[in-house]
Amino acid sequence: MMGADTRTSLGTYVGNRESDKITKIADNIYCCRSGSSADTQAICNLVSYHMDLDVADGLREMHEPPLVYRVATLFRDIFRDNEGNIKAAMIIAGWDKVKGSQVYALPSNGVLSRQNCALGGSGSSYILGYVDKEWRSNMKREECMEFMKTALSLAIARDYASGGLVNVGVMGTGRPMEKQIFTQEELQKYCSYVERTF
Repeated sequence: MMGADTRTSLGTYVGNRESDKITKIADNIYCCRSGSSADTQAICNLVSYHMDLDVADGLREMHEPPLVYRVATLFRDIFRDNEGNIKAAMIIAGWDKVKGSQVYALPSNGVLSRQNCALGGSGSSYILGYVDKEWRSNMKREECMEFMKTALSLAIARDYASGGLVNVGVMGTGRPMEKQIFTQEELQKYCSYVERTF
C-alpha cells in the first residue's frame, strides 16, 4: 500500500492541488515521488526508458515483469550520477516472483535501502512518532487503510507544503494498483486539524 497527498507547491504558492504523486513504473512497480516534480517525472521517464533497453539487450523477456530491485537500482544510479543536482526523494515499491513484496527508500543522497515501511517528503518529519508507534507488519487491508489515512491527515494538518486530497494505492500479487482518493472532508475524523479547504 502506498499513499500520498496531492499538493504540488512552488515555495508558498500551490501550483497544483490534485497532482498524482504515485507513479506507475510497470504493472508490478510503483514509485512515490517527493521533491521537485520536474526532477521526479524526468527520472521516472528515464527509468522506463532503461527498462525498455533491458528488453532490447536481452536482460529481460518482453512479457516478463521487471524485478523491483533492478528498477530501484536504476533510480539509485540516476541519483548518484546526478549527485547534487536532484532535489527529490523516491519510494519504490512492488512485487516480483524472485523477492516477493519489496519497498525501497531512496533519499536525495542516493543511498538505497530496503525497508518494511518507508516515509518521504516534507510532511514525513511530522508523523515519524505516529508511524513508529502505530505501524506493524501484517496489518489487514482495512487496518492499513485506516493507518494510511490517519498518517497522511496528520501530515497535511501540520505541513504547509502538504495538502489537497489523499491518494492511497493498493497493490496485490499479480494485480495492478487500485487507487482511492479521499477528500479533506472525509479525513476530518482522522485529524480534527485538517484544513477544510484545499
